[in-house]
This record gives sequence, structure tokens and C-alpha cells, in this order.
Amino acid sequence: MRAGLRGLQLPLIAAALIQTAPGDSARTIPDLARIARDCCVRVSSAGDSASGVLVGRDGHILTVAHGIAPQATTVRVIRNNVQVTGDVLLRDAQADVALLKISPDDIPRLRAIAVSMTDSQPKQGDFVLAAGFPARQKQLPHAIIRSGRLMATQPVLRSTCRLTAGDSGGPILNGAGHLVGINQRIGMIRDQNLHLPAAHCIRAVKARFTLRTVRTAQQQSVPTVTPAARQTLNEYSAAIIDDEGRQLGSATRLGARLFVTKLSLVPSGDKLRLRWKSRLLTVSHQKHVRASDLLFLETDVETDAALKTSLPAFGRVVWGVSGVPGIISRAETQEPRQRPSLGCTVDELEGGVAVTRISADSWAFRCGLKPGDKLQSVAGADVRTLDDLGDILQDFNPGDRLPVTWMRGSQKKVSASDLDQSSDQLLDRQEHLDGRAGLLSLRRTGFQRVFQHDVPSGLNGMGGPVVDSNGRLTGINIAVRSRESVLAIPVDEVLKNYSQR
Repeated sequence: MRAGLRGLQLPLIAAALIQTAPGDSARTIPDLARIARDCCVRVSSAGDSASGVLVGRDGHILTVAHGIAPQATTVRVIRNNVQVTGDVLLRDAQADVALLKISPDDIPRLRAIAVSMTDSQPKQGDFVLAAGFPARQKQLPHAIIRSGRLMATQPVLRSTCRLTAGDSGGPILNGAGHLVGINQRIGMIRDQNLHLPAAHCIRAVKARFTLRTVRTAQQQSVPTVTPAARQTLNEYSAAIIDDEGRQLGSATRLGARLFVTKLSLVPSGDKLRLRWKSRLLTVSHQKHVRASDLLFLETDVETDAALKTSLPAFGRVVWGVSGVPGIISRAETQEPRQRPSLGCTVDELEGGVAVTRISADSWAFRCGLKPGDKLQSVAGADVRTLDDLGDILQDFNPGDRLPVTWMRGSQKKVSASDLDQSSDQLLDRQEHLDGRAGLLSLRRTGFQRVFQHDVPSGLNGMGGPVVDSNGRLTGINIAVRSRESVLAIPVDEVLKNYSQR
């Protein structure tokens, strides 16, 4: 930006930034979550997406310089499905700090709040919340929050708050709801992400104008698992074991003989057992609901069945089997289905549908299909035309197990394998970044009603319970969706799926 333009704007900046929000501490973690969510905005510049934080009641927004196009004089600021124009007042590429300004009249339209910046030195181990707008979720009305703790404070902040593409520039708040820094960079390891300290941001602008700060007195500490939550996790958690004693996934007890797990984790036809409280239980009956990726298992052993449940609520702290806390960032949402890939080309010939080409390491390749094979049925439904095949695939997502029957000459063959992501998803930048530091669930889309949290949960944790601090079962983990997101099905929805199976 031209120096003359900077000079024209600076007196306005100095006057406005003295009027930042008061330094009142957040009273509860849900209060803190609302502050983190509501001070964060999406920033769009030259087709790229970043996040920002409102730091002044007159409309000043801090973000990272690398999120702003070098020659940009304006950007789009988006929140609550409303888009306004922001002026670029400062872009310091060396410090990686930028300052924007929107009209004060636009703040109520965005339903945003200004957050106070603290001059208190953060400490290793402090409880923090980060917020940002993931780039892959372009229609989000508000930011996604993540909880964690500070692992280091010099020369930059390093936290366990999981970041993804698009979060850069978003706020990281301490346990009082005060700004201690802004998100800068995704870590190679999921729980080691980097943030620019508030003091660094202040130094970047100090020669030109003054930022008002507050002192943090009392703040929330890192939540520890409550005795009630620990007891419920012990009572409701189970593991799915195959014939060779390998754990396929987790399961959750729902009743005296009833357990539930993630369907796509369990190969069809396997003889299953449940390891529950050091006991091995034989599975006597199975029922599945593929649309929700749920598999219900009944055992022939009676267990105690006192089920206490709660509905998910935004900002609530929850735990999984790891005993590490997380926070609910969306209490109810949908994850739309994605088109799966068969990994082959097919052609409609006289007498049916024939395979013409096979891609390596695909559903078709793993099933054993070869060019010239003629499809007979897919998922138990006859396939006579390409329309038949298309109609069947409409009900499937990547990660679902799809059985197929075909003819090779006069020989009938049967197989099944997991469907793949379409090639455009596999090559997508956000999908790559999400999966770079760990595996995502193969089936992670097509859920009609889920909530989102950030409890650290590996693939083996899917099917396991999510509980609140009062020891009430809140949901069932169903998918590691991205770096910052685990999806869970509310327990009332799980029970409804069972009754309607």
C-alpha cells in the first residue's frame, strides 16, 4: 500500500483502537466459546480465504499479512452470511501482520463483537481457544472453535488447538476471553500449531499507532475429566474385536444387551466379539443402518443398563475414551454426501453393463474386476443399464462397503470393497492438508444430523462414546472429518435409528 494512503488513515486508527472492548473475564467455558466464535470473521482476498479478529468497536480487524493479496487495498469481510468491504490499512509482510477496517455500521450486520487484547504474558499449559473459518466450508455462518493448551510461548505461541487451511488470522484467546495472539500456521503434527503472539502484533504496529490492552487476572484452567465422566466412559466404552484379537474400532453400550459401532469399520462377514470392562462378549445379532453408518450389536450376556443422556450444546466440554477434553463447536449440523468413485469405466452393451477399464488401487481393482466383465448386481440390486447403476450409487458415500456380482465368461464372481473418494476430492488442497498429519475416516460424509467437536479421537475411537462433565452420554463418534473436526451422532438420533431399523 502507498505510504500516502497509510498516512491518511492513521489518525483514525489511533483514535479507534483506544476504544476496544472492556477486559471482563469470561465466566464459563461456553461464555468463552461464544466470544471466540463471535469476534472471528472470514477474510477473502484475490480468491484466497483467511480469518480475522475484530479488535475495535470502530471496526478494526487484525489478521495475517499472508492472507491478504500484496497489492490489495480492500478485502471482503464475511460473517453470518453477510459480506462487507474492509479497507487494508496496514500489511507488514515481514511481521506477517495486517490491519483492516470495516464501517462500524457493518458490525451489527455481521453480528460480530470486539475482543480485548491482553498484555499479560501467556504461560505454558494455559487453557486456550482458537477460532477460524476453514476454507473448505465456504458457507459457514460463523467460525469453528477448538480448545487446547499452550505448549510453548516463545518465540511464537504453539498450542494443541487444531488448525486447518483458512484459519490463519483467526483469534486465539486465553481462559478469560482475551486475545493472546492470532493463528499463523498449521503444524506438521495435528496438535502442534503456531500462532503469532499479541505482543508481536503490537510491535508490528506500535511505530504507527497504539493498541489498547487489558490485563488478565483470573481465567479458566484446562478442564480435567470429572469422576462422573470417567465412570460413564468406563461403563459405556467397548472395543470391537475380530477373530484374531485385533481391535477394529470402538463401540458404545446403549442397553442391557445392545451396543453400537461404526458400520464401515467392520468388514462384512467377520465374526465379532466385544471387549467390555475386561470381559469378552459374543455378538449374537447384528443390524445396520447404512445411511448413518451405524451397526447395532446384540450380545447374549445381560449387562447393567442405566442410560443417562444429554443433548449436544455449543461450547460444552466433552470427553471421549482418551480422557482428553474437547469442545462442541457445532451442536447440530449436516455433512452432505459426496459422490463415490468406482475406479473403473463402464459401457452399456447389449445384454448389460460391461467394464471397459480399471484404475489401480480402486474399488474395482480391489474387488478383482477386469475389463470385459459384465455386472450382474451391485448392493444386491440388478444392474441392466447405466441408469440402474447410477440409481444404486445415489445412496452410497465414499467409505461405504459396496458388494458386486459379475460374470466373467460363464463364471460367476462375487466380491466387495470400500468405495473411494472421487479424484477431484483427493486432489483438493484442503483435503490434502486435513489428512497430512493423520488418517481421516474413509466414510466421513452423508450424515443428516451430527454435531462437531475436537476431542482427540483416532480412527479406532470411532463408534465410541462422547460424554459430558455430568457423566451423561451425548453422542457416538462417527467420523474423523478433518484436522479440526470429529463428527458424532447425538444419542437420541442413534436410538431413533435403532427403533426405525
